Amino acid sequence: MKKRSLFKAAAAGTVVALLALALKLLLTPSELNGESYAFLLHYSADRPLLELIFDPALNDWNFYQARELSYLLDWFDATVILALLRHQLIFWWSATSMIATVATVWLFQYEARRNFPRLGGTLVNLGTFWYVLAAGTGGLSFFRSAKPLSALLAVAVLFLAVRLTRTRKLATAAGMAALLLALNLADRQGAFFTAAFAGYAALLLALAPDRLALFSSRRFAVFTVVLFGCVLAGAICNSWIAPSIIHAVNGYWPDFSYQQPETPPPLPLLRKGAVYVGGNLGFQLLGLTGWYAVGAGVIIAGLWLMAARKFANRLPLAVALAAMIVCGGMMVIRHPAILGPEVVFGSYFNVFLAVLLFLLFYTASASRSIRRYAVWLLLAGVAAQLCWLAVGQGSEGIPGVQAEVSRQIRGEAPEMELLPVNAQMFLEKFKTTP
Repeated sequence: MKKRSLFKAAAAGTVVALLALALKLLLTPSELNGESYAFLLHYSADRPLLELIFDPALNDWNFYQARELSYLLDWFDATVILALLRHQLIFWWSATSMIATVATVWLFQYEARRNFPRLGGTLVNLGTFWYVLAAGTGGLSFFRSAKPLSALLAVAVLFLAVRLTRTRKLATAAGMAALLLALNLADRQGAFFTAAFAGYAALLLALAPDRLALFSSRRFAVFTVVLFGCVLAGAICNSWIAPSIIHAVNGYWPDFSYQQPETPPPLPLLRKGAVYVGGNLGFQLLGLTGWYAVGAGVIIAGLWLMAARKFANRLPLAVALAAMIVCGGMMVIRHPAILGPEVVFGSYFNVFLAVLLFLLFYTASASRSIRRYAVWLLLAGVAAQLCWLAVGQGSEGIPGVQAEVSRQIRGEAPEMELLPVNAQMFLEKFKTTP
């Protein structure tokens, strides 16, 4: 496909996906998480920007995670919301999360058509349509920008990896390294993705890269060392650089206890991870819940692995699924509420969802049977997510609070004494600040 035709097709597909996103925003109950008002209070404080960003005691409830890049975007979101509210324009969405989601859709539309021409436009359009509708993408209300940002960076890294196997240019490898460093600063999931990606490269090196149509073993070994350098740089930033900045600008050292939970036995970790990943596969693609979702997800993953007959397709899929199970298990053990009914199928799965869609495109490009079944599976996923949107998915926020806050900002309602503390404090500060 010529470059101009490719651009037009990708642009048209992105517009279709944006229409789906608009439909999702219209149908999704818009209630801010109760913590969001506290974040608005924090980011509107009259303090230097560096102090606001490097202050995990307030912007992450002292759960230090070294994701300052996402805090910077959260500050920008809060600034946009507050500026609009000053002009009586009610806007509770995360602008950066919307931009990151749209950019992720564009990457899928353009790069999938460019790198996997066998997919066809129908499958690419269905994939992005499903991605924006899926509950795992999140509702995009103001809360955290970490997951949409990490999903965008992860997809960009994966498509650069595909390009690297074909162009072998130094600039492409450097771009991947820069994105992986950014991933380390975006979220702990991003740091895990970076480590898993480096581990996969080491596995490829051990299994003879020439067999997988990569460049020479010596050059690939250097590239693998660079990837592990990105992991090391992220660890140094997490353990030394960011804490030093926090101490310098805010006078305290961050608490690392959230990053260092007790090490669980392997089997419980893998079981919880399989429940989380399998359950999400069953829900995001078939709309099932509970153990039905877990069972369906396990079956989908097993059939997918069986259908990916080529070694070069089955290996990355198997490694990715194993890494997701480990990551999901670690998330659940560190924060058990992730398996709660209001959270389990939400935005915590955003990065997983984006990686899975990339892998679906990657494996389907080499297998006619996967392409055929992928179309039906994505159609089922779109239908399932539309059904859940139609009946109204739950929200982490308390119903009615956001509407009451909006009315008071516009001066359309008397003061409501029973607002949650964070919302009441935000309103009081908003009304008293010129």
